[in-house]
Amino acid sequence: MAYEALYGPLGPERDDHLTAITAATVAATTSKKPIDASKFMPDWQARGEVDGGDDP
Repeated sequence: MAYEALYGPLGPERDDHLTAITAATVAATTSKKPIDASKFMPDWQARGEVDGGDDP
């Protein structure tokens, strides 16, 4: 978990994109306007700052 906070996800980056596309598609079913999949992408750079970022 600490490694992922510093360097990003361990799995393929593509999984984040595919999951974001799926989430945007589901969210668009209840919205009258298109929803951009980038809103569902995790921000791995900011995650270390949110968790404190003091892990070596």
